[in-house]
Amino acid sequence: MRLTDFLQITADLDQQTKFYLSLGKNMLPLAKIKIAGNECLLYPGKIAMTKEKFNRLIKNLHHRSITLWLVDGKKKIATFGIQIAPDGQKIKLT
Repeated sequence: MRLTDFLQITADLDQQTKFYLSLGKNMLPLAKIKIAGNECLLYPGKIAMTKEKFNRLIKNLHHRSITLWLVDGKKKIATFGIQIAPDGQKIKLT
């Protein structure tokens, strides 16, 4: 999945929506973003990042057609889609 696709899909959601990563059978909070060349690396952590914080971190990024990757230790996992909770307050990247 590309960053532009992710931003289009989440455009209508509330700013306080929290992001989570699906790594194997675990659902971990998205805590860190790292832009490295032509890829966006998403790292799990302890506190889930909100849509508001995510948008604030990437607002000055001009090249948004970069690939999203989930990072599990030293392994990069391709992001294929998202699942939005029925209440719209949680998004799980898979």
